[in-house]
Amino acid sequence: RYGNIVKLSITLHEHTVRKLRQRGIIPCKTGREKVPRNIPKKYFKHFIYGCFIGDGSIFKSKKQWRLSITCCNKPFLNRINKYILGHVGHSQDTYKVRTGTKKNIQRLYRQWHGVNMPFKMKRKEQIFLQFMKEV
Repeated sequence: RYGNIVKLSITLHEHTVRKLRQRGIIPCKTGREKVPRNIPKKYFKHFIYGCFIGDGSIFKSKKQWRLSITCCNKPFLNRINKYILGHVGHSQDTYKVRTGTKKNIQRLYRQWHGVNMPFKMKRKEQIFLQFMKEV
């Protein structure tokens, strides 16, 4: 611990690191993110959900709800945006994939709700629940 900064270090065996790299999990990936090629269609929503959990947010801006996934890799976000367009409707092409209609956020919530993930971000889940109560 350095003042208010906490340093976390994880040591992995070489074999584990090699296996992670084979699956596309690389160090210092910012700007080099890739959508894995062979995700079966039925599991793609899980991938998008993982992106949301890792780099997404849901918030209320004035009277309008927003959901976003932030990344500095435009092709990566374009692929996510293409999925959103195909499954929930309109979205703006930006470096930040977002949707702002209640209907679209509800659709994403319904797709993700009940997704059996080994981990969840309770804070984001609580905000989703707040949104669903207000709609």
